[in-house]
Amino acid sequence: MKIDSVALTNFKSHQQLNFKIAKKNCLIYGENGSGKSSIYWALYSVFKTYFRNDTFNYTKYKNRDVAEGLSINVKLGETTLSIPSNNLSLPSGFNQEWRKSIYFANQEFLEQISHGSTNFFDTISQSLKKYFSILNAFDEQYRLINENLNSENLVEQSGLKNKIDDEYTVFLNRLKQAANNVLSTVLHENFSIDLVFQGGLLDTGNFNFEKPSITLKINGEEDIRLHFNEAKLRITAIVIFFELIKIEEVRDSQLKLLVLDDFLTSLDMANRHYIIEYIFKAFKKYQIILFTHNLQFFNLINDWLNNNNCARNWDIKNIYSREHEGRGESVIYDRNSSYIDEASTLLSNDKLPECGNLIRKEFERIIHELEQLYQLGKKEETNTIIELIVKGGPIYINQNELLTGIHDQLNNIKNKLSDPQVAINQIKCDLESIKLDTPPLDSKLKEALSKATFF
Repeated sequence: MKIDSVALTNFKSHQQLNFKIAKKNCLIYGENGSGKSSIYWALYSVFKTYFRNDTFNYTKYKNRDVAEGLSINVKLGETTLSIPSNNLSLPSGFNQEWRKSIYFANQEFLEQISHGSTNFFDTISQSLKKYFSILNAFDEQYRLINENLNSENLVEQSGLKNKIDDEYTVFLNRLKQAANNVLSTVLHENFSIDLVFQGGLLDTGNFNFEKPSITLKINGEEDIRLHFNEAKLRITAIVIFFELIKIEEVRDSQLKLLVLDDFLTSLDMANRHYIIEYIFKAFKKYQIILFTHNLQFFNLINDWLNNNNCARNWDIKNIYSREHEGRGESVIYDRNSSYIDEASTLLSNDKLPECGNLIRKEFERIIHELEQLYQLGKKEETNTIIELIVKGGPIYINQNELLTGIHDQLNNIKNKLSDPQVAINQIKCDLESIKLDTPPLDSKLKEALSKATFF
């Protein structure tokens, strides 16, 4: 079982967005502001509502620019999970235990793990126990002990607490060993973690047991935020989170889902490569839906999928925002799709308006691909880029920012040096080294581009 399609209405930035996931997994690339994180929160809302908490306030995500209410429809096989709905119970054939193999993670969530309280027990109570029932069970047992504690059963309750402390220590050692194995053998890191447990003492004033203390250490250091950089903290959070999933998951669950939104920030490309390999191999039974705004990371994933013969299992999509009929909207499309074939069919049936709309979409898609390919960044300067391509001129990486910077440098040189020619020649050499040779265009396409009007 997997997600086959998603339909959003008036959800955050999306007034209307529909797309299918034909293959098992899905990678969606889009710049910040394109609406990809809205899809993440829409999926989160549906699965949070049905599998974990039917009182979850998904209405906070409603698009405030329209009067109509929001709706989300996620199709899984023959079943559709919808919100709002008169019945938020799981459909027949679905099992509440499947929640133990449905997980969401983004940058904010991982920061809660690595940047939470110095007592890791607080991080568990405030963030992790909501997702992992084994952690919630420990927390609940401590709560019940304090709730039932009195002077007459102190010895009995103390013995029960010590038993739970021992079980918690065994669990943390299991998690620590699994995490360190991944750090050393899979991610090739030169550091290890420790999770040091200490049971809470009896507070005679309030007559209850204080909360336990769990210290997360890296290479024996307690104050990890003081001694280690963001990359190590993020890797630590990732490994703890994903190893908890492996401990928690229901093996025979028919729905295994990972939804990940730009969760590898602050990591260099080598780290990202190892983590992607770790997740894709260790969680290959899961449907993975992954969002990113980072073009290098997007290309890294594509390369990994192709090199490991996994591309056939992935839908690769792009999402971008545009102005349409006086309002903003997001467009999502398959990376390898083309609207031309569909337009040809409509043209043969004399459906000219529909055909024209598809041709416009295909043109927008091509322009978006050019912006992404050349890392242009600013859509309003597309005209200049098209002109250079048509004339066979050179295209520079990030050319607008680059040329502005060079202009400023030249002015500084002229103001400060009596003979700026040497420095100017060096800049010319630098330009040549980053120039991208533009391949020749097909003559018909070149003619069409030269006559087109871009706006």
